Amino acid sequence: MSVDIVLVLAGLIALVIGGEYLVRGATARSLRLGLPPLIVGLTVVAFGTSAPEMIVSVAAVLNGSPDIALGNVIGSNIANVLIVLGLPALIAGIRTDQADLRESWALMVAALSLAVSMGLLGMGYIAQKQKSRKIAGVLLLAFALLQIILGLTAM
Repeated sequence: MSVDIVLVLAGLIALVIGGEYLVRGATARSLRLGLPPLIVGLTVVAFGTSAPEMIVSVAAVLNGSPDIALGNVIGSNIANVLIVLGLPALIAGIRTDQADLRESWALMVAALSLAVSMGLLGMGYIAQKQKSRKIAGVLLLAFALLQIILGLTAM
């Protein structure tokens, strides 16, 4: 049991250090390439902080535990909304103009609709390889579309 605790702590430490290096390096490189800081903040840093969740999810799926991957995604989103967005909003408030609020609301509703529709298909549906590839394609397409929309609105 104590070996497991030590391994978990070592993994957490490695995760924090690796994530820190990834985010710092990607941010520095992006800024050197002339990308606007907003784009860097929305994409590069987001990818860097989401990389650990992605690795856990991929490992879980490869080991035949897609439920862990799904729980990881949902838990990560809940934490991001509550900690990253909610805590600063409680402390200092977040100002936004009406157009920005409408766009964010529309994107959030679209993402939620996609997540609910995928959830209604059920895990039995997702477990079938051909159908799960189609779902993965839809999700990747939606992700690419979101990145394009965010990139266009930031310019």
